[in-house]
Amino acid sequence: MMILKKIRLALFFVPFLLALSGCSFVTTQHPLSSASEPIDRDKFEGAWLSEEEVVFIRFAANGVARLAGLDWQDDRFQMLQGEMIIARGKKYNYLSVRFEEEGKWQDRYYLIQYEFTDQGDLLLWFPNEDVFAKAVEDGKLAGEVKPEAHRDDIFITDAPEKVLHFIENPGPLRLFNTDQPLILKKIKTAKESDEPLSVRPIKRESKRLKS
Repeated sequence: MMILKKIRLALFFVPFLLALSGCSFVTTQHPLSSASEPIDRDKFEGAWLSEEEVVFIRFAANGVARLAGLDWQDDRFQMLQGEMIIARGKKYNYLSVRFEEEGKWQDRYYLIQYEFTDQGDLLLWFPNEDVFAKAVEDGKLAGEVKPEAHRDDIFITDAPEKVLHFIENPGPLRLFNTDQPLILKKIKTAKESDEPLSVRPIKRESKRLKS
């Protein structure tokens, strides 16, 4: 699939990408914010399960979150990497995500809205591409819409603060597909679990020697 080929760290978004194959993605030239003081750091860090794939998230010293997963290629495991930058909004928060392809970082960021549930699950919502495409065509956002064989490539080149203002003030528009979330579940360690692991002693029957 073309989308899966473009996004090397497909491990993280596999279920949603399969559902959206042939559809559009919205990307931005710049991340929505700097990464100096990332929010929700403690909630994000750790290992996450998406279907049968696991992705690890850790924050670097510069505040950028690094994503990593394993892929089986050419009879060996290969690490796939991505990075994400968190932007705080008035009501929701957002991710700017890009991936490494053949040793080079992509020159664009995938736009995603996220929220944590009370249970600690991570909900990811992808943009409504039709709304963003029309915003570019109407001049509300600077960028370009390139028609592809099975989808449109929507690339927003506007300043981060203008993009954030647009998505924070949607009016009647539904900017994100909130009825189709990708749900990730955090893998808890024994230290984090409410039910710590316990080792049950093995009962051994003693044998008496006959005199």
